[in-house]
Amino acid sequence: MINTMDTTCLYCDEILFGRLGKKFCSPHCRSAYHYNENKHKKDKLYDLLIIISYKYAELFFISLRQKNQA
Repeated sequence: MINTMDTTCLYCDEILFGRLGKKFCSPHCRSAYHYNENKHKKDKLYDLLIIISYKYAELFFISLRQKNQA
């Protein structure tokens, strides 16, 4: 069955053949597309975890200082 919509692969822009609604021409393109999409989310999550860990350490040392002063 030939796709008459002339849609292209979201990753490599090749013309798609097969069922209607197909988004990728191969499993490789599907995997690479989702890897690139999710890579940015992982970077943001990592940055957020670094900020949280610094804030946690800061609060921990503040509480130690307060205990030593009391």
